[in-house]
Amino acid sequence: MSKYKLIVMDMDDTLMNHENQVGEETKDYLIKIQDEGY
Repeated sequence: MSKYKLIVMDMDDTLMNHENQVGEETKDYLIKIQDEGY
């Protein structure tokens, strides 16, 4: 079995900025929802 539980794809450019990086606010939100069990 794979160690990956989730694969995320940014198909509509809402996750990554124009420099192909995830912004700090987005990172914080993703960490928050992960900590909440999502």
